[in-house]
Amino acid sequence: MSAPTPPRPTLTVPELARAWAAVAGRSTYLPMSGEEVERLLAGLVDRLVTAVTAPRVNEQAARDAAAELVAHHVTGPRSLGRSIQILGNGLPQLDKLQHVDGLDMAVLTVLGALADGVRRGAACAHLRGAGAGQPGAAQGQAGRRAPPAGQ
Repeated sequence: MSAPTPPRPTLTVPELARAWAAVAGRSTYLPMSGEEVERLLAGLVDRLVTAVTAPRVNEQAARDAAAELVAHHVTGPRSLGRSIQILGNGLPQLDKLQHVDGLDMAVLTVLGALADGVRRGAACAHLRGAGAGQPGAAQGQAGRRAPPAGQ
């Protein structure tokens, strides 16, 4: 007979958002107040909770949250890794998610979609920024010149 699994400690959304904001603020410059960062991240945690609790894990909701991270520049290489670490530890501890069957797998799925969304969004933002005013930008080929006609 195995020993019962001890219950996970629980967190609230504001507590997780506060922890995430502390990490994000150390790993990237965020041009907003600490309270604004916490509100932004609390809203994103709520969206990830909705994604995890959907009848079928809602990966698109996680990608949408990723778009917000990209829009607010919370996407540097260190920032993303630390965000995934904080969320990977914190989401399963949220009091709102303690009833979810298959919670660990749902969280992994959502975090994978979040990381994918950040990667895609950051790549698009980079192309838009790199392509501004450069030859070939209209074709998505920032910095490359199209071959002359007939070649």
